[in-house]
Amino acid sequence: MKKILAVLLLCAGPVWAQVDYDRVILPEGNTSQEQVEKLIRTAWKNYPENKILQHKITISEYEIRKAKVDWSKDIRASFNLNEGNIDPPENGANLFYPRYNMGVTLPLSTLLVTPKQVKIAKQNHQIAKEELNQQKLFIRKIVLIKYQHYLSAKKVFQVQSEITEEQYSKYVLAEQQFKNGEIELETFNETLRSYNTERLNKIKAEEQLLTSKIELEELVGVPLEEV
Repeated sequence: MKKILAVLLLCAGPVWAQVDYDRVILPEGNTSQEQVEKLIRTAWKNYPENKILQHKITISEYEIRKAKVDWSKDIRASFNLNEGNIDPPENGANLFYPRYNMGVTLPLSTLLVTPKQVKIAKQNHQIAKEELNQQKLFIRKIVLIKYQHYLSAKKVFQVQSEITEEQYSKYVLAEQQFKNGEIELETFNETLRSYNTERLNKIKAEEQLLTSKIELEELVGVPLEEV
């Protein structure tokens, strides 16, 4: 639990050292048996927004390739054939040379703009990668927070269950004492009220536990028992 809190502080505060994003989300082949790391890895694999960001990176890679060859669409080729080659003069006069000419043109603006378009595409690719890295930090932080909520709720429910069970024992004893005439009705009613209060507290604690479990499973995408 202390380790989780320490990691939460690291994710929440400013990060001055270089972040190794391959360690923020451990890869599939990692052999770590820590439950929280398994949850983070599973959440990363199943969370839909992560796939959207990965698709953006793929698109940005295509955009770089496209920008590198876009200049070719502005190439203009020309071919002129001397009219005499088509309809030679009957008097046999000499044809003017050249008999034909060919040419290829490329606008100067294309040569100037293309490198900038490639740079823009590369910057967009870098932005897409940083957005994915940002998502890694977010997923790790939110899973750690939700997991901590779940552990706390689980502990609260366990403690409250013990308190409720203890109060139930007092209630059963008080009921028997009241039947035997050993205590007054008011004392018995106080014990009954205390027991009912703890029963309600247990119901609330159980609700909080189930809610925290559902919220964690929403991130992970599968029941906790399957992780």
